[in-house]
Amino acid sequence: MADYGYAGKIIKVDLSTHAITNLDTSDYADRFIGGRGIGAKLYWDETSPDTKAYDPDNCIICTTGPISGFTRFAGCRWQMCGKSPAMEPESFSYANFGGSWGTWLKYAGYDGIVIKGKCERPSWILINNDGISINDATHLWGKSTVDTEAYFLKSIGKEARVMCIGPAGENLVSFAVIMASDNATGSCGFGAVMGAKNLKAVVIVIEKKKRPFAYDSDTLRNLADSVFKLRTENYENYGHVPIDKKRVRACYGCISGCDRQAFPDESGREYKHFCQASAVYIEHAIKYNGLEQGLSINMVANRLCDQYGLDTAVLMPMFDWLSACFIAGILTEEETGLPLSKIGSLEFVNTLFEQISYRKGFGNVLADGTIRAASRVGRGSERFIGAVIGTRANETRDYDPRYMPVHSLIYPFEPRRAIHLLHSTSLVTGRLQNNLDGFKDAFISPEKFYQIAEEYWGSIDAGDFGTMQGKALAAKMIQDYGYMKESLVLCDLSWPIYPVKYKTEDAGFCTMEAKILSAITGRSYDEKEFLQTGERIFNLQRAIMIRQGTGGRSGDTIMDFYYKEPLESMFKNPECIAPGKDKAIISKKGNIFNRNDFRLLIDEYYSLRGWDIETGLQKSDKLKGLDMADTALELDTLGLIK
Repeated sequence: MADYGYAGKIIKVDLSTHAITNLDTSDYADRFIGGRGIGAKLYWDETSPDTKAYDPDNCIICTTGPISGFTRFAGCRWQMCGKSPAMEPESFSYANFGGSWGTWLKYAGYDGIVIKGKCERPSWILINNDGISINDATHLWGKSTVDTEAYFLKSIGKEARVMCIGPAGENLVSFAVIMASDNATGSCGFGAVMGAKNLKAVVIVIEKKKRPFAYDSDTLRNLADSVFKLRTENYENYGHVPIDKKRVRACYGCISGCDRQAFPDESGREYKHFCQASAVYIEHAIKYNGLEQGLSINMVANRLCDQYGLDTAVLMPMFDWLSACFIAGILTEEETGLPLSKIGSLEFVNTLFEQISYRKGFGNVLADGTIRAASRVGRGSERFIGAVIGTRANETRDYDPRYMPVHSLIYPFEPRRAIHLLHSTSLVTGRLQNNLDGFKDAFISPEKFYQIAEEYWGSIDAGDFGTMQGKALAAKMIQDYGYMKESLVLCDLSWPIYPVKYKTEDAGFCTMEAKILSAITGRSYDEKEFLQTGERIFNLQRAIMIRQGTGGRSGDTIMDFYYKEPLESMFKNPECIAPGKDKAIISKKGNIFNRNDFRLLIDEYYSLRGWDIETGLQKSDKLKGLDMADTALELDTLGLIK
């Protein structure tokens, strides 16, 4: 299978010994495809349950998918896996990158790279046509991500692709991000893992691209034409935060672009303006400065996050928590050294980001995340966590299970905010909302919404947000599909292409994706095999979580505030308008998730998964049926399987 669509090799680098070896992609691709699947398998093989995030034995695993290198599919994204310091306890986690670095890795002749060990001094890795080398980066330590990339583009050449960390990663800020070429960002604390390894950057420079070959290039070309037509005739730009002087900046290999844009700073250097990150400081900045100046300051805050290497999804709720604690008199400016009375100002973010990134003063407390900070501060500060944070990884509270009940079965099985799964319902629901609000060309009517629910989520009941019926099956279908999407690796905003105005033979559930994979690899996939492969990859991640001690009945939970605090509002939907029974429109405002409902949902979900209902542990026969006898054997030796 790895002959078509793959480079054929995965590079393994030991920073401690400078040993460089190759792994054969074909040992992984048949069962785990690429991206998240191969990344999780490499993590399973290369680490132990006791591995800590900052241990030399922890891995930074970068993996592409079989579609990477083939343009016009929005499939040139790449994954990162490893043990993350972003949550308590530390956990296996993942990040998803756009841009072009991952495809250049494949063009260099590698489907992935596994980095272990720790350098004695700051270092960087060079991948080029002459091989791979580990080089001194002492002169780069302390530089921002922007300055680091600029150094390599000047010293090596403009065609270089750079993955690097900033001061936050160097100083082991638990939510430090990694930046890569074309303003791609990878979150969940992997910047700190690179910092713990004294690894400043991984740079790719290639003179001649080793492009992958497709088994059936003619069919693939025709599928690309069909995808473009479906995507452009379907696409509904619902927009995010407006800015001036912006232009569309799509990731490499995109279908047609989205609302991912770029804006220049005073020097002309472009920064990404996209989705949640584009609004990281906007609420406080506008409140403090007014609309025009507030938008400008928010943009500065956005680019400062990238320069330092800080996760905007963690900082956004941190701003709210600090503000609430200051108003309540729990935190003072004297104690923290922060101008808390000026939250929303440029002075505040400049001071805060420097404190956190260099672990100065109170920034040393905040650098471990808001949840740990609240635990250390005490004095009632913990009560504000539920109002702003939605995951153990300290990320902003989005896609609320009190509004979308299927999400109550997404959050428990993930170490972090699983956007690739949460978007499955939230994006199409947002487009339904646009239709109800009378937006031009918003064609997802209630009738169309329920057609999508029946085909993609398993039943019409899955589209009724007022009931728990159909939600267990919907979660399973979303997860099995989503894990294939993360393994191919397909863009989350482009796939699945389900809100189409008209049906074609290629537009069904998994149909187009399976045909693309078949045309590239030469292995025939139908819907059943496609989803079963996704189920295998999902079960591998489940095994990882069980092995590290964070899965099972006791660990499969949602945060406690969902049971206690009424739902107040949703993004762009303050009245929490939702689809209900018989295509009725209801409001979920004031809803509280019921504990007994959750217990019954988990029981039903475990049953559908073929797991043990009492414990949530996987069953040996189930894993063997998924061609995972080796995984079952290891879990059995640990007493973690039924």
